[in-house]
Amino acid sequence: MNSSSMMYNMVLLPLVCFGGFSVMLCFVLLLPGVGQGLAALWTAVMGDRLYEARKAKKQGLPQ
Repeated sequence: MNSSSMMYNMVLLPLVCFGGFSVMLCFVLLLPGVGQGLAALWTAVMGDRLYEARKAKKQGLPQ
């Protein structure tokens, strides 16, 4: 389906816009603790991955 089709312009595009707005509304405005919790979890996971990669590099192990 390309962007010039009627189905894309009449159904899919508004649905995607509304869905994106709904997710933003849910996690940012209505449940800020959930959004902050997800951000903290992502930060912890990425920090751990970087720490383990740095530790393996220091020891000369393959990543």
